Amino acid sequence: MTLSRYSEACSLTPFRAESRSAWRFPASKTVPVLAIQGGADPQDPPSNLPRLKQSFPDSRMVVLPYQGHHIGLNGCVAQMIQGVITHGTTRDLDTTCVGAILPPRFPLS
Repeated sequence: MTLSRYSEACSLTPFRAESRSAWRFPASKTVPVLAIQGGADPQDPPSNLPRLKQSFPDSRMVVLPYQGHHIGLNGCVAQMIQGVITHGTTRDLDTTCVGAILPPRFPLS
């Protein structure tokens, strides 16, 4: 998509001012939260969630090495998500498979 197409889309999106109170960080003592972040994501780095554990005690941040903003459900990501859904918690979530993620291959020819 070209820059002009993004500009066009933005011009068609209605602007609405929101009060500061609409941007408060949510919290829950019982809702499990699995935050999956790309380790190479400059748009939305893991540092954007500094209070995750304080706001959601049953939370887990998993950083996928070499991954950017669009991580998809490759490898074991879908299994981790299914584990949280099945067990209803992030406690004891097996994330060892993340260590097997390799840098993406780039064809050189």
